Amino acid sequence: MSSATEKSTFRFATPADAQALHELSRRTVIDTFAHLNDPTDFADFLEKNYAFEHVTADLTDPAVRVLLCEVDSTLAAYARLSSREIPECIGDANSMQIERFYVDKPHIGRGIAPKMMELCLQLAVEEKRSTIFLGVWEHNSRAIRFYEKWGFARCGEHPFMVGTDRQIDWWMKRPVRI
Repeated sequence: MSSATEKSTFRFATPADAQALHELSRRTVIDTFAHLNDPTDFADFLEKNYAFEHVTADLTDPAVRVLLCEVDSTLAAYARLSSREIPECIGDANSMQIERFYVDKPHIGRGIAPKMMELCLQLAVEEKRSTIFLGVWEHNSRAIRFYEKWGFARCGEHPFMVGTDRQIDWWMKRPVRI
């Protein structure tokens, strides 16, 4: 899958993208959430979830696809999709999860997120999935509004640990075809 918008190109990641993806994933999660969390808890969270080894494992895992957006040959956004674990509240074994969906700060508001979501939905159609779902922090109102505009609705919640801080993420889902 490859698609281009003005100055941006979307494609799936390969193992050659590991270092750049690692840097982008850490930068975007830090920009989005570090200021909202205890520094020690957040450092622990980064170490456990955003280590380079996790990125390289994702890029060789057949159950994971990482969609990248490049602007002027620099990574600007990514979405990590998988079909590994499906929460009970999703109620559909033929589902795909958007596990991460991030746009780098300088590129927010430039139309990358809507195009990336279109491509996530297109991939779900190509894989003949019937439901697509994601988890989002209950206090991330900007992301929740974005997902609601795309037809996602809250269907459950689950604990999400950031270090020792137990937070709540909402499960949101939508049919692949509306």
